[in-house]
Amino acid sequence: IPLLLQEMNSSKTIKLTSGNQKLELFHIEDIINLYKETIKKIIKIKRPIKANFFPKGEQKTIRELILIYRKCISSRFKFKFNALPDRKREVFKISKGKSDIKINWSAKKKIKNFFESHIKSIHEVR
Repeated sequence: IPLLLQEMNSSKTIKLTSGNQKLELFHIEDIINLYKETIKKIIKIKRPIKANFFPKGEQKTIRELILIYRKCISSRFKFKFNALPDRKREVFKISKGKSDIKINWSAKKKIKNFFESHIKSIHEVR
């Protein structure tokens, strides 16, 4: 993604795959809060457990991320989806596992807000 963001600032047309690959994204503050909540639950359990947990982040495709970012920067950078073939090991569906610990948790921070704050911080540095 950093390379893609760098290319967006150039005048070149960015060649991409289908853009349908899925990512599950988390903000670090959300992960810290998840660990705190998980540790509290583990401490209360009096038996050995398998401490696997599968949090729910914000799932977005590469295509969606690019369109969100482009809207945030109010830019018309050029890109072309399907200009490159999809690779064999790319993830198009995110599967969830099973866990001994039930945590009703999902990420609080939204990708659009992260992009907006990232763009603002870049402009403050300049």
